[in-house]
Amino acid sequence: MEYMEKIVSNERTGANISGIHVDTAPSKLLYKPDLDGLAILEKIAKETEALALKNKKSQFMLEIEQMDLDFKEKWNDPNVYEDDEQFNSMQAEAKELEKQKFELLQKNKFFNLEEKNTLKKKMDLTYQERTIQRVGERNKVYIRREAERTQAIAQQWEAIGAKESIYNESRTKEIQENIIEQYQSLGKLLHDTPEEVQNKTANALARMYNAQVQNELNSLLSNPNMSLTTKENKLKQIENIINNDKYSDKVIDDFMKRLGTTDERTKEFLEVATKQESRKVLNTFKTELNRVKAEENRIARAEARARKEAEKQRKHEEKMYALMQNDPKAYYKAVTGKKLTTQELVSNPLALGYVSDGTWEEYGDINNGKAFAILSSSEISEINRSVNYRKKEGMYTDIEIFEPVFDVARTLSNGDILKETAILKDYAMRNGINPKVFLQGRNNPEYFRVNDVMRKGNAVVNETGFSINENKDNLSRKAKKNYETIAARFSDDEELGALMADQYIVGVIAKSGNLDKFKADPERFLNKALTEEKRGYSQIKKDIEIATSISSKRVDYKYDYIKTEKTKQKKETKKEQPKKSKYI
Repeated sequence: MEYMEKIVSNERTGANISGIHVDTAPSKLLYKPDLDGLAILEKIAKETEALALKNKKSQFMLEIEQMDLDFKEKWNDPNVYEDDEQFNSMQAEAKELEKQKFELLQKNKFFNLEEKNTLKKKMDLTYQERTIQRVGERNKVYIRREAERTQAIAQQWEAIGAKESIYNESRTKEIQENIIEQYQSLGKLLHDTPEEVQNKTANALARMYNAQVQNELNSLLSNPNMSLTTKENKLKQIENIINNDKYSDKVIDDFMKRLGTTDERTKEFLEVATKQESRKVLNTFKTELNRVKAEENRIARAEARARKEAEKQRKHEEKMYALMQNDPKAYYKAVTGKKLTTQELVSNPLALGYVSDGTWEEYGDINNGKAFAILSSSEISEINRSVNYRKKEGMYTDIEIFEPVFDVARTLSNGDILKETAILKDYAMRNGINPKVFLQGRNNPEYFRVNDVMRKGNAVVNETGFSINENKDNLSRKAKKNYETIAARFSDDEELGALMADQYIVGVIAKSGNLDKFKADPERFLNKALTEEKRGYSQIKKDIEIATSISSKRVDYKYDYIKTEKTKQKKETKKEQPKKSKYI
């Protein structure tokens, strides 16, 4: 009823008036005959007020919970415990968060003093628990990190020890002591039992020992400067050491002393880990060495076959190249492996028969065109150096320029005119000169002069394109007739005869040193050369026979092919076996 009286009081004083609206519902309730409705209304009002208060408190707790969730989400990265700066920042923020929550609690008007004290104690306890949890996670990280560092250092010592020679006992002992020290520190950090520390250390020492053995064998097998026989001997030495029980027992005893234990199980483990494992490693390397040996033998056989094939191919290519170059001496060497000099080819009566089907009588005949490659390329080059030197000097006659050719031919032939002729043919053909120039020129120097005339005339005609034949109608009647007579003597073919006549006539003018004057007034020079008996035409008529013999009516000179192995086999089936010679 007290509640209802408040309502009536409010209505009477107008306390609940809002704007122009008047709430008349309470007055209607007061004047109803049935007053039970007032009690119900009061109960509902009280429950509503209690629920509103409860909701306000719950809302506060939700806000506190949300602050914790936001903090947890912000620092959810597990790496925060790995970094000192991040971890310290998280701790500072947690402390600040706790302060903010307390201030909010103090300001809240929905909690009474007792409730605030109780809630504050609960929040402090939660903060302490969470702080301890975070520090615990941080310590776990620190312990793990230091354990990993300690383990890594131990493994580094183990790797260093593995590279040491098994024969370097003092250095090995020093490294083993470092490994033991590291695992003891690791055991303290992780709170391992003495047995666990011994097991870890024994494993590390055994691994290092076996790695030493393996590296020793690796360096042995991979040594490129050591023969297989030496490797096999070294491997037997290592095998003797490993299989020597006194040595193995000493290694195990040393391990046990350094571990500071007499535990039988540790000793048994070390025996298995060192003796058996090292023997397994040894057997693996023995198998590998046998494989390498078999592989090297296979490779050696394959290389031998490849060398044989390469040598066969090289000889074949040399023979083909010699045939292509028509070089009998190179072919002879490719087939027999022996060197055949020009002097031996010329002086030994059997030598020519091994590289040619021809004879000195054929190659030495001045009237046929058969020739054979006798001089080497280096000999040709040497002769040409002397010839070119004489040409440059300008103080030698046409035949004197080629005197070095005759000197070589006479020396090699040793007075044999057939061989001398064959050599002169070869030199001339190799240098693009008609062999007849040398063969007739050795007794008649005019051949060299006429050849030089033809050479110079050919060069001028090719360079200038000048043609007497095309301009002969501009000549005097006598000059034109004489020109046509000369052309006819060079060849029955009118066009070829005219070309050869042009080359010769222009060559005469060029050789006389009047080429520039001739180019300025060709008709005047031609009329003189072709009509003046004393100075021009008479000389031309004398040279026509020589000129035609080395130009339009020249002998067709050809090299004989080298006699190949097939040719020899065919001839040997028809003839008796020839006498053996040092050239075979």
